[in-house]
Formats: sequence, structure tokens, C-alpha cells
Amino acid sequence: MIITSFVLGIHLALQSAAFQLSIPTLAKAPTADTILAKVNGVEVRGKDVEDLLWDVRGEEILNDILYYQIAKMEAEKLGIVVTNEEVDQQVARQMDVAKRDLPQGQTLEVALAQAGQTPRRLYLLAKSSLYISKIAMHDFDPKGYVRISTIIVHPRSESVEDITATTLVLKKAKDRLAAGEPWERLVNELVVDQEGKRQNGFLGWREMSAFPDDAKVQLTALKKGAITDPIKTKHGIQIFRIEAKGDGATKEELEQMRVELSETLTGLATQKIRKTLKLERLYPPKKSGS
Repeated sequence: MIITSFVLGIHLALQSAAFQLSIPTLAKAPTADTILAKVNGVEVRGKDVEDLLWDVRGEEILNDILYYQIAKMEAEKLGIVVTNEEVDQQVARQMDVAKRDLPQGQTLEVALAQAGQTPRRLYLLAKSSLYISKIAMHDFDPKGYVRISTIIVHPRSESVEDITATTLVLKKAKDRLAAGEPWERLVNELVVDQEGKRQNGFLGWREMSAFPDDAKVQLTALKKGAITDPIKTKHGIQIFRIEAKGDGATKEELEQMRVELSETLTGLATQKIRKTLKLERLYPPKKSGS
């Protein structure tokens, strides 16, 4: 798997001519008039290469830089720092993953070159991703989350009779669980959704505010390992088993929560940044008439 940039989903442009990339040992491009080579006395200069370079990877790399600049500016507002050591470790982890996915006989260097990647570009992308990850976790409050599994049964209709009958099924299921029957047995017996069966009803960490009010009351009051009474949700009638709670979670559970919620929190952080972002897209130039 070749590492690619996570672009924020919007077209952006740099706003400051004083912008500098903070990448160790970043190579400097030759000036437009620098002579790069001679062929039978005919000079090839930097400006002869530039257009072709832009045509090959220019817009991709511009987006990489924009992503970095956005992430860096937002991190600086929050006092967030990413060290060179953290970036080095991130790049090393990504390289290890890429090596595992290589076709037989291909080297990592060749694979990266074919994808237009270089060590410095990987460094830039890793630093940007670390900024965003830290931004995502900055205001994260684990107390608002609960890790749950569920058994869900769908009523035959929305009639009072069918909802009451389905609720009774789940009340009996809760009693059977309290009597010692395995959770897995009830999942296999009652859950129709095949993915739900495969996951043994496991949903993972969920934000408490996403639940109906009666579910929030129970999930807040109950302890780890407890099972709720049947609750009507938009998905059907459900009982929930509490696997862990953010309030009082162990160190291992907190780390598990961060890993599990990383993608969701990153998406929320990105949305927040986009709301206040003021940037102007200048490249590629607009076509005449468009």
C-alpha cells in the first residue's frame, strides 16, 4: 500500500509568500536559469523542466502542501506541537506497512518512485497527519462515550401490538441472559442481520448523545457489564450490553477508544476547520469561458 495524502476535501491555495516547509534536509530546486545539462553544447535549464514536472505531479504535491499548511496553522492556534522524532516514527511505521504489501520481487524504493513518492514527501504527509490527529484529540472528552454490544429485533410493523410483542421478546432475552445464558446464543437466535451476527452484536465505542433519551438515562446509570431494558430506537427494539464506559475507563480502554474513534474524530476536526477556513484556489488556472 503506497501512502497517499489525506486532502481535506476542498480545493485550497497558499496565502503567504513567506511560507516555508519545515522538512529536514529539504532539497532546493534549481533556479529557472540554472544550467542542468548540455547536449552537444545546447543548454538545458531549470525552466525547461518545470512545466513537465508540474504536468506529472505538480497538483498532487500542491495539495500535500496545502494540507500541511492548514493543519500546521490550526495546530499552532491550539498550542499543538509535532516533533521530528514523532514524524520519523510515523514514517517508519508507514514504510513497514508498505513493505508488507509489496508485490514479490519489487523493492520499496521502486514502488515509491512509481507512485511519485519520496522520503521528503512522506515526511510532509506524516507531519500533516500527526497535526490533524492531535487536533482531533484536543477537545476529546472520553466521558461522553460508551462501548457497547446490542441485540436488535425488528417489529413486524409500527403498530402498538407488534412493538409490545417485540419488546416482550427482548425482556425475556434479558431475563435469559441474567439467568446465565451466553450472549452469543441470544445473538444467533434473535439477530437477523448477518453482519450483526458475525460481530456478535458488537458496535464499539459510541457517543452517548447519539442515543434516545431513555437509552442515555440507562447507559449513564448502569455499570460495565450491565444490560439495559428494551429500548425503541430508529433501528428497532434493542437491548445494549455495556462493554466499557469512558467515565472511569482504564488506560488500555482509553487507548482502545482513541484508536477506534480516530477516523470519526478526524472527520469532525476536519469539518470544524473547514467552517472557518479562508483560502483562495489559484492553480490550476481557470479555462477561458468557465
